[in-house]
Amino acid sequence: MNYSGCSMSFCSRTCKETESMTKHTFPVEHVMESMLQYAQTMTDRARRSIDVLSTELDTAIASTPYDVIYEEDRVKLKHYKPEGGSKYTTPLLVVYALINRETMLDLQPDRSVVRNLLANGVDLYMLDWGYPTKKDRFLGLDDHVNGYVHNAVQTILERQGLEQINVMGICMGGTMCTI
Repeated sequence: MNYSGCSMSFCSRTCKETESMTKHTFPVEHVMESMLQYAQTMTDRARRSIDVLSTELDTAIASTPYDVIYEEDRVKLKHYKPEGGSKYTTPLLVVYALINRETMLDLQPDRSVVRNLLANGVDLYMLDWGYPTKKDRFLGLDDHVNGYVHNAVQTILERQGLEQINVMGICMGGTMCTI
């Protein structure tokens, strides 16, 4: 069999395979159209990024009002008043981790665990550990649990005239509440 002027069977098979491959090639127009769409998408994203980065960001966090009802060293006990009064007889003390900040529960008015608790009538207290200083370097877990947490609980009990409260620990605060 003679294919494209070649009488060898190997050559004719190779020429046929090459011909069939060229029939199924990916059209260049499709590749160029896809690249153009991708470039347009990236341009739009870059414009939106510039808009976001060039406007002033709202970085106000922990905007829910509270009263500091107890202070010891760097530690503060905050009391948040529920909207429309408390629906429950037992208040809630939230103990956050030592390293993280309790403000994570009150990021923005529309993204706030604190505001949601208050809107549902929870009488809320929260421990703010503050920022450690050199004088805190000798404090241990016992000092935090049997000192600061215990004193905060006692303050709430005396203030409310109760025998017990609810405690919610977050992260390491959960460990300290169970000890």
